[in-house]
Amino acid sequence: METVKQLLPINDKPTNKHVELQTNTNNIDFISYNHQLQEYKTKLKPIGTILEEFADILSTYSQEIANLEIRSRSLTNINHKIFEEVDKTILEKVIPPNYIKDTIGNINVDTIKFLTKAPPSDEINLLKFKAIESIRNKLILNIRQLRDGKPSQLVQKDMLDQKELYTFLYLNHQELAIQLRTAYFYTMRWYYRSNFSKYIYALEQIKSKTVDIFSHDYLQSRDFDTKAIPGQIAENFPFPKFGEFKFIQFLLALNDNIIIEYLFIAQYFYFGNEKDTKIEVIFKPVFELGKLFLKHLNTDLIGVLIILKYLQDMRKHKIPVLDDYCNQLSLYLWPLFSKLIDNACDVLQKEILKNKKLTLAPLNITQQFGQLYSNLLKLTPENNNIIKLRDTFEKYIGKVSTSLEVYSKIMM
Repeated sequence: METVKQLLPINDKPTNKHVELQTNTNNIDFISYNHQLQEYKTKLKPIGTILEEFADILSTYSQEIANLEIRSRSLTNINHKIFEEVDKTILEKVIPPNYIKDTIGNINVDTIKFLTKAPPSDEINLLKFKAIESIRNKLILNIRQLRDGKPSQLVQKDMLDQKELYTFLYLNHQELAIQLRTAYFYTMRWYYRSNFSKYIYALEQIKSKTVDIFSHDYLQSRDFDTKAIPGQIAENFPFPKFGEFKFIQFLLALNDNIIIEYLFIAQYFYFGNEKDTKIEVIFKPVFELGKLFLKHLNTDLIGVLIILKYLQDMRKHKIPVLDDYCNQLSLYLWPLFSKLIDNACDVLQKEILKNKKLTLAPLNITQQFGQLYSNLLKLTPENNNIIKLRDTFEKYIGKVSTSLEVYSKIMM
């Protein structure tokens, strides 16, 4: 082409012949390119076939992968369910190490709950036997603490905080549970007898006031306490008191302790089907101490009625053993009240008749009797004993009145 161009004049335009020659040349080139392209297409056709086959295979594999993924998910769900079931079964069979450690060592409520809910097996039965032994040792320790002088309220609080231990023991070894309960009862029997003996001794150290049943402040000077004084205070009590004050302190202390003990026994040891709480076993020695204390007590009419009033209030708690004891004390106090009324009648008789000098002036004994009679009626309704005292006064005051009438006639 360049040769042809060089042959043409530079400034001349190409001729038709030249254009035709150039077109033919271009056509030859296109034909050559076309032949080459066809050769390439022929060579690439197998590759296209291979690619099409590969696409089909890839599509098949993709479908299989999708199916495998679905099957994998299904198997995963199945395995998860199987694992949960197996895991649940294994966990039911496996005993946590901490429960084993607690059973052997310091038994607690969580361990007892686990042993109660666990399905029966040889291992669980062995742990239950060990738990029974640990509970026994713990209760024995609590009882020994009472013997060593530890306050019963602290020991009982510790026992109530883990009352499930005794329930477990009672359900799995009833005989041992009853034996330990009996040991607790007799330990508390000793505990209360020892402490109340010291308390009564302390109360006896309180000085007694002089009794004058005809004084104007006879009732106003009495104490109507609602709380018992501690033994340490009683030993060094600086003020003299009437005789009933000492016994009422004993009654208040007894009342508080019986209520506390009754509630503890009901909550800890009993399950609702027992007919007897056996609490009288615990307090029987204290009851005897109280009776002996009362018999040696120096008291008077008003003091007896005040004690009877306290006994009546104590019955409101509806505790059978306390009601029985109050009834026993009342059976002793009412005859004592009658005896004191008889003594008061004798005093009235002597006071009225000792004034041999006849005078129209009012007798002091009249005012004194009125005060005594009013004080008695404030504490109890009129009964045969009080009527007897009134009749005695009226009888002898009547004799004095008759003497005064005779004397007045003589003087006229």
